[in-house]
Amino acid sequence: MMSGEYTVLRGAKALAIPTYGYGQSLEIDNTKNPYHLWQSFENINSIKNQWFEAKFSIDLLEIIETNDIEKAKNVQKALKIIQNKKDFLFHKPKHFTSILNYNRNWGLGSSSSFLVNLQKWSKISAFEMNDALFKGGSNYDVAVCLENQPLIYQLDFEIEEEKNKDSRLEYTATSPQKTWALADPFTNYTDQIWFVYLNKKQSTSTEIKSFKSIKTNRETIDEISQITIEMEKAENIETLNKLIDRHETIVSKLLQRPKVKQSLFPDFKGSIKSLGAWGGDFVLATGTRENVNEYFSKKSFKTMFSYYDLFLNHTSI
Repeated sequence: MMSGEYTVLRGAKALAIPTYGYGQSLEIDNTKNPYHLWQSFENINSIKNQWFEAKFSIDLLEIIETNDIEKAKNVQKALKIIQNKKDFLFHKPKHFTSILNYNRNWGLGSSSSFLVNLQKWSKISAFEMNDALFKGGSNYDVAVCLENQPLIYQLDFEIEEEKNKDSRLEYTATSPQKTWALADPFTNYTDQIWFVYLNKKQSTSTEIKSFKSIKTNRETIDEISQITIEMEKAENIETLNKLIDRHETIVSKLLQRPKVKQSLFPDFKGSIKSLGAWGGDFVLATGTRENVNEYFSKKSFKTMFSYYDLFLNHTSI
């Protein structure tokens, strides 16, 4: 999500772009085992490492064995949703093999691609599964994974204005969602847009729960939506930098947290924007390859991608 983090949950327009070169595959085969088996792997630089496994009873009521009970419960819940509608898919024991071609800690949509892959197999809505597993999310990641192209994404809400001096709003619905397909944005200056991994993964679900206690007014939501529209149309890096700085100021004030540039990178000679849940995963930074690489490498942030690398070419620096 390039814009609209947090506020997308309150109806703001968000700019979302799929990571074309990084994703997750799913193979499903019948097996002679007396249970369903799920195995997840990372395949990085042609080295395949298993990181998760779970065995489920044929009726999916029991987790027989696993190395991660919380992840096993999520897999079980997703499969149960499918089973409740298409029980015949589970009459024979299944072997599910899921393979990520990137580091799972990067937060590039492993959950959404997991659900979309299940939808492709079962024809059961990934949105329905996502709502059941990860309550309160925007579903933008599922939408962009399904469309596989840049989107402006927005949730529809029934909005009730509270009659108080702050003109704050209460939001009482989160669906359906609306999307507008786009051509690739930033094409004039993709070589000046970079994504830097902060060496830790932030919990989206925890951040969503925290944000629920924060009220927003219509002006804030409308301003973020306008920034999203202008960001997608920005013709040069100078315009994008101004929009990034405005967006950071608004969200910083809303969350009552310092901007990431202010707290971690005050001497960086470009704009920096948090992406997704503030405090982890990736940030967007603008500048030349040499300046970005030198600056962040000195601060021990060595995993970074250009816009082209992450969204088109699949090659890290």
